[in-house]
Amino acid sequence: MARRHLSGRNKQQLPKSVTDDRGEEIPVTKDAGTFIYLSEDGESWPKKPLVGLPLDLAWLQVGDVLQVKDLRPSFFMGTLSPVRLVEIQIEILIHSGKWGQIRRNVLAVPAETDDEYINAVQEGINHA
Repeated sequence: MARRHLSGRNKQQLPKSVTDDRGEEIPVTKDAGTFIYLSEDGESWPKKPLVGLPLDLAWLQVGDVLQVKDLRPSFFMGTLSPVRLVEIQIEILIHSGKWGQIRRNVLAVPAETDDEYINAVQEGINHA
């Protein structure tokens, strides 16, 4: 059961806006987010992301390989899946006044297995 404030509100409930030192209202939302979309072909963006992270992973680059571990209760729970990043789009969301958010959308495809990757590197070395 969630702990409650003395006011009776849940700790996780945030007000819709807060007021800064100058009396301006600021919308209370996450200021940054990284959303990873998994695509089979590497070109089409799915409608929904695989996962949304409440922070900006600015260090991500096209070509990086991430290990995604599925922790949802199912047959595949605990499965590690390597994914390769193929495209990154950055959106700036503007709210009323001067406040906004950054949203980093990342398109990923399933990465090759380690053996396939090693063979591809060896072929690249042999052709050089």
